[in-house]
Amino acid sequence: MTDVEKTADLNFKRIINQNEDFQQLNIEVNKGLWIFGYGSLLWKVNFEYEKDLFGTIKGFARRFWQESTDHRGTTQFPGRVVTLVPREDNVLWGRAFYIPPASVKETMDTLNFREKGGYSLTKVLFQPDNANLKEMDVFLYMGSKGNPNYAGEETLDNVAARIAKAVGPSGPNVDYLYNLASVLEQYRDMIGEDDREHTLALKKKVDVILLNNKV
Repeated sequence: MTDVEKTADLNFKRIINQNEDFQQLNIEVNKGLWIFGYGSLLWKVNFEYEKDLFGTIKGFARRFWQESTDHRGTTQFPGRVVTLVPREDNVLWGRAFYIPPASVKETMDTLNFREKGGYSLTKVLFQPDNANLKEMDVFLYMGSKGNPNYAGEETLDNVAARIAKAVGPSGPNVDYLYNLASVLEQYRDMIGEDDREHTLALKKKVDVILLNNKV
């Protein structure tokens, strides 16, 4: 292990000691790690990574059921951002980023701040789109049921009405939805029917609300 890698190893172990999620995940620090993005990480990457892969995870669905009071809404009027919910037969498409050992500390500091609104780390299996590559472990941030910002199941109409109005420190909630929908449209052949019936259908409902507001 190089001096740089040893420093990264010590720094990351310090994070592990401070973070219960890491304690449970048994991360092999000297090998770096893969982070899976399914929401804003699909279009906004504000950290260093060595390589990335598109691919899928099984057993989860993307849902706008997480309140955002720190980025896309406020405590008075929370916005809505995506989290993952269990769906046994669903296959979810996204993007995985490899973080080398020397960058782990800085990257996880960045992501822990970015995902502070009720998200915690979970380890899952990821299948790259490249059929020549094997399944591998990735880590993702997920706002599970019971976290303080979990909004629970809502109708598309209710979520659309909320997103059309909410604004937070990171900008309008609409921008978040439209950026995510744009990526999913771009890779439409890769995503599943569930994303078409939720995220892309949600965008259409927000389109109608915004159009009616202009009339």
